[in-house]
Amino acid sequence: MFFCFQVVFGTAQTPVPVAKEPDHHLKLENSWIRVYDVVVPPGDQTLMHVHGQDYFFVNFGEAMLKNQAAGRPEQDLDLKDGEVRYTPAVLTHRIRNVGRTPFHNLTVELLRPAAGKNPSPPLGKNETLVLDNARIRAVQSLLKPGETTGIHSHPQHTLIVMVDGGTIRIELPGEASKPRQIKPGEFIWHDSPVTHSLANTGNAAVRIIEVEVK
Repeated sequence: MFFCFQVVFGTAQTPVPVAKEPDHHLKLENSWIRVYDVVVPPGDQTLMHVHGQDYFFVNFGEAMLKNQAAGRPEQDLDLKDGEVRYTPAVLTHRIRNVGRTPFHNLTVELLRPAAGKNPSPPLGKNETLVLDNARIRAVQSLLKPGETTGIHSHPQHTLIVMVDGGTIRIELPGEASKPRQIKPGEFIWHDSPVTHSLANTGNAAVRIIEVEVK
């Protein structure tokens, strides 16, 4: 009696550039940054992909993940709502969502070398420094209903990221402003230094991350 065994050899997936990874959705690209909105449903995973640029991300909601760098075993990666992390290039990895909620973040590639650190203004009463290195400075504002950051300046190019949904008013000197509804993951990019204030005109507390690109 003869037995025939069929052996199937799996092939490792060839890493793709992050721009080709299906869960990374390009939202903005200019000469300074490239912004991806990333959503990975529970039980799903990204392709193995390559980050060729230094990048940071802002996380929305809690996430229980397995992070696998190329050639290495998976490692636990548990993220908190509003967490900001920075990763230098080059990184090749994939993410597997082992939690019960979608993994959602903004991944922001830094496309230019650091231009040098300009002096940053002191923190306001509702502001907390969450990350500061040679590439970015990230400040979180926690605003209860009716609270404002007050007028403040950013000497660098700045990305404003909304962590919570709600209603805010952005005031720029000499310009009229109206309340606007925001959702987690919405962002505003200032391509030059800006002076403004952020006010919570809604009924619930909101968190806003302002990231200066150095």
